[in-house]
Amino acid sequence: MKKIFVNLLTFSRIICSLLMPIFYKFLSADIFLVILILVLLTDAFDGFLARLWHVATIFGSLLDKLSDKLLSISIFIILIMKYPFVIASLILELLIIIINFKNVLSGSLGKSSKIGKIKSWIIGVGTILLLGIQLSSNINTKIASNIVSILNKNYIINIIIIIMILSEIVVIINYIFKPKIKSKINYEVKDIKKLYKDNKDYIKKIIFDESYFMKTKNMALIDKLTKK
Repeated sequence: MKKIFVNLLTFSRIICSLLMPIFYKFLSADIFLVILILVLLTDAFDGFLARLWHVATIFGSLLDKLSDKLLSISIFIILIMKYPFVIASLILELLIIIINFKNVLSGSLGKSSKIGKIKSWIIGVGTILLLGIQLSSNINTKIASNIVSILNKNYIINIIIIIMILSEIVVIINYIFKPKIKSKINYEVKDIKKLYKDNKDYIKKIIFDESYFMKTKNMALIDKLTKK
């Protein structure tokens, strides 16, 4: 049940990421902001609970990566509507996805990096701040108004966007230059279908196995999924 709960948290982030532009269009800004914060919190809690309860699996790890990428893209699409310059972040995020996909196909580790997680949180917090500025006109209290008066300046908005873009660039540099754990298996991309067919039953057996995930966490993804 713990494993199911953690995976459902991650899966809920995927669903919300796909629906995020619709939420933004049809819900009020304050409700949307609350939803965004809750979705970001699932990103913290699913990993924390998976480690706390020792229920981390290959399936959960892959699901987490997918949810992170979908959420980032969804956020950028929303921000572009208000801040067109954010398209630079979207392009960089797509480049990161291409690099990740290429690394996995080449048989490298395909492991989430701490820098990538930090980047995701920078994007999330930056988005909350940018959307919070939009809500400033609805805030009437003296303290809140003072905060808004500081935040509601173009250079602050630009600084937030620049930090988001820089975080993307740092991740790209990290992916390009960090040492990669290569697969022990020599294979071509065209062999992936055959590899899956030959190891289908084995993959079904180990993809949800917590102990197997811990034993193989420093192995290339293709090696994890291939019967020894």
